[in-house]
Amino acid sequence: MLEFIAYQNPYSGGDAVYGARVMLGLDLADYITEGSEVSRMGKKNGESLPDPGLIVPNPNTGKMQYIYSMEKESDRQLQIFNARGCLVRSWMLTSAANSLDIDLNDQPSGFYVYRVMANGNIYPGSKIIIQK
Repeated sequence: MLEFIAYQNPYSGGDAVYGARVMLGLDLADYITEGSEVSRMGKKNGESLPDPGLIVPNPNTGKMQYIYSMEKESDRQLQIFNARGCLVRSWMLTSAANSLDIDLNDQPSGFYVYRVMANGNIYPGSKIIIQK
């Protein structure tokens, strides 16, 4: 059901389309239309790319930590979106560290999602719940 909503036209589907795309780790620019086929970047050889990190604790009160591993230096960015699909914050990640402290105390309680952009690929993350 969520994929059905995500593939709709955002102009006619409104905020629900953007929210579904965020939950699935999709961007407007992720779509390549060839005839009637719509494909999604962030896939390699038809298989989804693995999630390269983890948010702990989850649920949390706005303070959390992103734990990840990078074998070599690459352009990697963590992005957190609210339930409406708006980018809340983003951070560049380095191979010199394996964790990132995140403070979203200025954000309201609710449902958020994260993803990682790395070398042109989209790695869908998971949901984050902030309870205050």
